[in-house]
Amino acid sequence: MKYILVLSVLTLVICSGSCKHRQIGLEEFEKITYKYGPVAANRAPATIITVSYQNDTARFKVSKHFKFVSKVDGEMKGKKDVLKSGGVSRSKLIGLIATINSNNFMGLGEKYRDPEILDGDVESLRLELKDTTRQVVLVNVSNERFDAVAEYLETIVVGAD
Repeated sequence: MKYILVLSVLTLVICSGSCKHRQIGLEEFEKITYKYGPVAANRAPATIITVSYQNDTARFKVSKHFKFVSKVDGEMKGKKDVLKSGGVSRSKLIGLIATINSNNFMGLGEKYRDPEILDGDVESLRLELKDTTRQVVLVNVSNERFDAVAEYLETIVVGAD
C-alpha cells in the first residue's frame, strides 16, 4: 500500500510538469499551419495548409513552397504559390478545435524523429493562440494524435471543393 501511495505521488509530480492537457477555446484560437514535404527542401515542394480565425471569420489557404538554388548568386531562394483558398464554416472550425483538444495536441512533445533515417519527410503543426504558440515537428515518424489533427485540416480543404 505504501508503494502505491509513493508511485501515485510521483506520477502526480511528474505529470504536473509534463502532462499538459490544456483545452483551448474558439475565443483564443488564431491560426494553425500544417506543413509537410521532404527533409531536403530543394528535392520537392512543401505543401502548407493554414486555417486562420480573425474577426469572427475563418479562412483556409493551401500553398506550395518551392525552394531552389539560384543560378545567378548560388543562394537558396523560395517561392510560394497559393493553390486554393476559401472560407471555413463555424462548425468545421469548432470541429478542428475539438480535434485539437481530444488529441491533447498541447501535450505533445516538440519534436519526434527517427535518427536512423537521414532523408525522408518532415511534417509540422504550428498552433497560434492569443497567448501562446505551440509547434510539433515529426521527422520520418508518425504520431496518431498529430495525424488526427493533420487529417482534420485536410478534410476542411477537401470539403471546400
